[in-house]
Amino acid sequence: GCGERDAAGVSVLASGRFPAAQPAALESQVTGSHRLLVAAAGLSGAIGVALSAVAAHRPDLANLGTAANMLLFHAPAFLALSLNAGNKVRGIAGYVLLAGLVLFVGDLLSRAYLGTRLFPMAAPSGGALLIAGWLGIAVSAFFKEDVSDF
Repeated sequence: GCGERDAAGVSVLASGRFPAAQPAALESQVTGSHRLLVAAAGLSGAIGVALSAVAAHRPDLANLGTAANMLLFHAPAFLALSLNAGNKVRGIAGYVLLAGLVLFVGDLLSRAYLGTRLFPMAAPSGGALLIAGWLGIAVSAFFKEDVSDF
């Protein structure tokens, strides 16, 4: 069978006993420069949920729902990228994605709460960066895997 076995040869998962957490293993997967992507994942998720709640009670702020969705859609992507950047192209694409999200969502929130744009063309620029980031992730599949940090 698959998986770890205890001293009696019983599957650890089947026995209900689970192996001790391996924080060092996870820490070795998340390198220094990718910690920002982990933070972005957590913040995107938390802010996305909060904005969803506000949007449910404030239908007059239509941009909040869009901002919440964008944050929630990208939170798992940032987490996955932080754990498996794979190569420099993919790592850079993750940061391009993050920059695009900040500009796009920042402009939507600025319009909703301040009544003005973040700056002219902020949302379209952010959208273009989001598209470029996703395309960069796709292109990264054709580059050699490199476990070194960038």
